[in-house]
Amino acid sequence: MEGPGSSNNNDSETINKEFKEESKEKKSDGLKNENGNSEDGNLQNQSVEDALKDLKNEMYPLQKQNNALKEDLRKNAGIEKEKDDLEKKNYDLEKKSYDLEKKRDDLEKKYSTLTSKLREKLECPVCLEVPI
Repeated sequence: MEGPGSSNNNDSETINKEFKEESKEKKSDGLKNENGNSEDGNLQNQSVEDALKDLKNEMYPLQKQNNALKEDLRKNAGIEKEKDDLEKKNYDLEKKSYDLEKKRDDLEKKYSTLTSKLREKLECPVCLEVPI
């Protein structure tokens, strides 16, 4: 099982190999000075190694930042899923609330109709009172 950052190590190893191969190609081409003689490669090797060290030093914080951003993306994906679930629950509750309000309105209308019909049947035509 690969540990954290192992893909980053593979990437940096690949970059290092490519960089070394380019350096070797430049050496084999033989940089010539004004006299036509090859220059000493030690100075060039040292500057290449220094540049490589600098790049590695710059790459480490970038890798850390990249990993942190990936973790943030994973967290955001989880939050988005929770948000979608809550929005669905909210929609369902609003629909249920609407249905209950409609049912309450229907029941109030039925109650009003029932009481008015009872009042008509029980109300005294002379005094207009409902007997107890």
